[in-house]
Parts: sequence; structure tokens; C-alpha cells
Amino acid sequence: MQKKLISALGMNLLSCVLLCAFTVQLFAQEGKAIDSLKKELKTQTDGNKLTQSYYELAKLYVLSNFDSAAFYYNKALMLAQNQEDTKLTTEILLNISKLQAKQSKFDIAETNCTKAIELARETENNRLLIEGNLLLAKIKVISSNFSEVLSILEPTLENAKELNDSLLISECYDAYGAYYYYSDIPQSIDYYIKSIRILEKYAESETLLSRVINVGSLYGRIGQNKQAIEYLLRGAEIAENTRQDYVMSTVYNNLAAIYFEMQEVEKSKYYLEEALKIARNLNDEPMICGIMVNIGELYQGEKKYDVALDYYEQGLNNPAINNIPDQKIYTLHNIATLYYDLGDYNAAVQYAENALSLARQYNITLHNVELYSILSKAYEKNQNYKKALENQKLYKAFNDSLFNLQSTEKIAEIQAKYDFDTAESENILLKKDNEIQALTIQKQKNRQYLLLIVLFFIFSAIVLAWFKIKRDRKTNLILSTKNAEIELKSKELEKANIAKDKFFSILAHDLRNPFNSILGSMDLLSNEYDVMSDDERRHFIHLIYKSAQSTNKLLANLLEWSQTQRGGVKLDKKNNNVAALIKESVNLHQNLATKKEISIDNHVQDNTIAFFDKRTITITINNLINNAIKFTPQKGNVTISAERVNGSVYIAIQDTGVGIPPHALKSLFKIEVAQSTPGTNSEPGTGLGLILCKEFVEKNNGSIHVNSEEGKGSCFKISLPAES
Repeated sequence: MQKKLISALGMNLLSCVLLCAFTVQLFAQEGKAIDSLKKELKTQTDGNKLTQSYYELAKLYVLSNFDSAAFYYNKALMLAQNQEDTKLTTEILLNISKLQAKQSKFDIAETNCTKAIELARETENNRLLIEGNLLLAKIKVISSNFSEVLSILEPTLENAKELNDSLLISECYDAYGAYYYYSDIPQSIDYYIKSIRILEKYAESETLLSRVINVGSLYGRIGQNKQAIEYLLRGAEIAENTRQDYVMSTVYNNLAAIYFEMQEVEKSKYYLEEALKIARNLNDEPMICGIMVNIGELYQGEKKYDVALDYYEQGLNNPAINNIPDQKIYTLHNIATLYYDLGDYNAAVQYAENALSLARQYNITLHNVELYSILSKAYEKNQNYKKALENQKLYKAFNDSLFNLQSTEKIAEIQAKYDFDTAESENILLKKDNEIQALTIQKQKNRQYLLLIVLFFIFSAIVLAWFKIKRDRKTNLILSTKNAEIELKSKELEKANIAKDKFFSILAHDLRNPFNSILGSMDLLSNEYDVMSDDERRHFIHLIYKSAQSTNKLLANLLEWSQTQRGGVKLDKKNNNVAALIKESVNLHQNLATKKEISIDNHVQDNTIAFFDKRTITITINNLINNAIKFTPQKGNVTISAERVNGSVYIAIQDTGVGIPPHALKSLFKIEVAQSTPGTNSEPGTGLGLILCKEFVEKNNGSIHVNSEEGKGSCFKISLPAES
């Protein structure tokens, strides 16, 4: 299962790390901060400096916002062409080509790269010519156009060696590693390790990122999970330190695949969700497409076939998948296995044959073993034994191939060779360590006699201490008990602090997204207001308004929560009319319900009285009704009721919404997993509402419980003391 997931993620991973690493090598420099560059743009009068400022600004935006990067690249390109600066024009065209390739616009990316190569050839700029040919080869690899790659790479590597440029040679090895990524794992790892060995000498940590992640991915494909996780986590650390969100998304995707194979489903889901957040922030449709399919496979593993098929179809219907044949083959194969599990063998055959046809078209053999296997089994179920036998023979042929039987052994041999070379360089240090150890042993012998004397005095001291310990045993016993109590309280405090730290980490993430949206939109409005259309301005103003709304609600809930933590919430408990409070809250949310055509049925009797603080319980009821509306689809229903049982009043708010998954119910009110969840119409959430509800209800001597069934709705019930 892991090999399948890894292969599906592979092309996205290559697209990310190949182009990301190449950008770092070609253009890594200190650069000016975005805000500083934008200030310069407003006052810059020198044409050449203005071009350079646009260019630098675009390169900074590549790390976080593709649309802004493309906007400023095109500005710089137009100015460079007007100034007839051929070298700068060539560099900008290469950058634009890389950006387009990241967005899976391979045809136009190849066109711009070819233009850059022609300009470099005309000006006899060998370095840019090598860089252009390397980029062209990598674009062809990413777009699964393998036939011309070696004819480009072989002369390019020779030219790089003639220039005696180690870093360019390393880039060539990286491209070779990418070329063999799907067809020859040992060869691919061998080239990547050659590249890593060069980069380690230059401490090129950012460029090293691509090789480290690819080696981790390859280890994952052959099931060596421990090594895969080590490489991928090392890559994640580099990507985080260099703010390369695009790379982080693919690394998380691969970690999800490995944890899925290790049957750690919760970790797998966590990493997929984190990857999806980043991909959506970057508007990266190819990555979103791949993640949707991988989430579908998780649900298929849990036998939730309808949900899994929905995710598969979302991925298959995404136009971006047409530029990623490996991903499309993988998705078709997953749908085939799903229909096989459901007993629809005709559909299984249809999807598997479609996948196999596409694999042959693009010469991608990585999935053939699984495809022949599912076809053999499906044809057998349909009693088409001739076809079943044909596919069984093909399955056995592929499964017994040298690629499968010897790849792990050969990879181990390559890694051992690399480790041996590294070990030779460490032999001198080992010899020095041996000399130091010999001197240490000699000194120890000289000290032994002194040690015997010291031990004698220590023994005497121990005897005296023993008598003292016996005398003070009772006191020590008391102290031990006290220490145990302190240690227990310390552990409880430590757990609370860990929970708070996790909460603040989640809170910071939820605050960052709307602020990034506000700042990015305001930035474009500030600098490009005059060149924007009215629709574009309204679009960005609407984005700012929605983000500000979300941030304001989050801060309001945060303020309420912080007051409860500091003991700053003063309660004024008295007998209050529950019906009146419910009616006010329903009126407050009626417009929101009307927009979604949701009916609110209020069955609370007028004479229902309970003893509570009105302000905190009003906030609680508002949160619960708001959630019920938010997570209920169009034309749904929300029902509110109350009843008195013995000495308590029970208020129930029931909806016909999407419900809550069983795993989420267990941690619904826990602060360490608090996280905002959008509603059925993408309404923003704060992640703090239910935590506030729990704390406010408990401060009013009540309790809160929830019953929910996924796909059928939820019922939140709170209890409060009856009138006193």
C-alpha cells in the first residue's frame, strides 16, 4: 500500500524539489526584504534598478505566492526586453519557465525555456546555456516526456565538467536521478548520492533539500520506512528553515504515505491535512488533486467506500490531473480496486484497463504489477479465464523482474559504498582516538592507588551515613511522601503546559492565514490599484472583509477564553428564563439560517427556569446554535428543546448536519487539539467555541455532552441547575 501511495506522490515531489533546488542554485542571494523592495518601487526612477527590484521581488514571492511572483516576473521581463538586456532577459525567462512548470503548465514552460536557451546560445553564454538545458530536461521529466531527456543531459553534463563547476555537475546528477526515478531505483539513488556528496562539501543546505527528500521518497517506495522517515524529516527541517512551503506540502504528503503503510492512520491523516492546508494557500491544484486521491485511499482502507469514491472522483475531475499522467494512472487503479472490493468486477476491469493503456502511452511501468494483478483477479471473477491467465502471466513476469528482486540489494550495495568512502575519511580520526585512549589508560593506572585510598575513606563515610540514615528514616519517609505529591502535581502542570503550547501553536496558525490573506490583498491593492479592474478591486476587498471577520471572531473568543483562565470572569448567578434566552439567540441567528434555507424549531416552554449566569450561558447557546447552522447543509433543520429532570434543566440543540467523525468526538473539547473547521458553505470557524462552551457550562455547575453520527447530524446537550 505504501509503494502505491509513494508512487502517486512521486511526480508532485519531483516537480517541487527539482525546480525548487534549481531556483536556489541559480539565484540564491541575500536579496532585500519584500517591504523594503516595495518602498523602493514607489520612488525608483532609474530604469535598470527598477527592473532589478521587480525581479528580486518576484523571486521572493516564489516561496509563498505564485500569482504575485508571476505578476512581478512579467513586469521585470517587459522592462528587461525594452532595455535590450539579453542576459537578464534570459534569466527571467528561465525563472518564469520554472514557475509555470511548478503550476503544471508544461507546454508554455517548455516554450519559455527554449526561448531562454536560444538567447543563451546567441550570446554564447555557456553557463546560462547549461542552466537552460538542465531546466528543459527537468521539465520533460516532470511532464513524463522521457524520450528526449538523455539526449539533453549527456552533452550538458560534459559541458558542466568542462567548466569544472561542481555545483552544476551536482545539478546534472540530480536530473539523472529524476530521470531514473520511476524506471531504475538503484540507478536513481546512485545519482542522488553523487549529487549529495558534492553538495555536502559546499554546505549547500537549501540545494541539498531536493536530494535528501528524493532519497527519502525512494526508500519509502521499497518499504524501508525508518530510513525514509529520517530523510524526509531532515528535508522538512530544511524546507521549514528556508520557508519553502511548496516543498513542505510534498514532504508531508510522503510522510502521510509512509505512516499509512505503518498503519498509523491518525498520523497519516494529520500530515495529509497539513499538506492540504499548504497546497490550498498556494492555490496549487496539482498538489490538491494528489492529496484528495490519497485521502480517498485512507477512507478505502477504512471500508468507507462511498466517501473514498467521492475523493477519487474529485481528484479525477480536477483538470490539473491531465498534466500528471502518473497521478491519473494511480487514481484509476485505486478506483478499480475499490470496485473490485465492492464486487463490481466489470467496472474494476474497465478502470484497470484504462489505467494500463495510459501507462503504456507514457511508458510508466511502475504500476503494472498492481494493474495486472487486479485485472487477473477481476477477469477470473467474471469467468473470463483466458484473460485472467494472460494477466496473471504478465503479473508474474513483472513481479519476478530484476527491478523488484534485486533493487533493494543493489541499493544497499550503493549505500554501503557511500558509507565506506565516508568511513575511510574517518580512519584518521579513529587512530587519533586510539592514541588518546592509550594515554588515558596509562593515567588511569597511575590513579588507581590514589583511588584505593579514597575508597577507604568513602567506605568509612558510608558506614557513618548508614547509622544517620537509620536514625532519620522516619523523617525521610515523610519527605518521600511529600516529594511524590509534588512530583505528581509537577507532571500534571507539565501536561497542562504541553496542552497550552500545542493550543497556542494551533492558534498562531489560525491567526496567520487570515492575516496573510489581508496583508497580501492590501499589498496588491496598495501597489497595483490603478492597473486593476473594478472587479479585481472588489474581489480583494471582499477577501479582506472575510478574513477580518474570521480574525475578529477568533480574537473575541480568545479574549473570553483568556478571562476564564485568569479567573477574570465574574458570574452573576440567578434564576433566569431559559425560553427567553433561547428566543433571543434564535432571532440573532435567523438571518444566517434563512440564507441556507435552514428551519429552526424552538420547542422550549415559556416557564422553563434555571439558575445560571446569563452572560456566559448566552455565549454558550449562541456558539452551539451558530455551529448547528454552520455544519448543516442547505434546507436542513435545527431543533431546540428543554426539559427539567430532577434538579437539573437539560437544553438540547440538534441538527441534521454533517455530523462528527468518531475519532474527532474523543477530543472535541480538548484544548491541545482545538482547530478551526469551515462549515458546509465554507463559513470560517475559530476553533475556540466548544472549549468556551465547556468552561462556561462547568463554571455554572453544569455539564455538556454530544451525540453525533457522521452524515446524519449532531445533538449537543447541556445541563444547568434548576431554579433555586
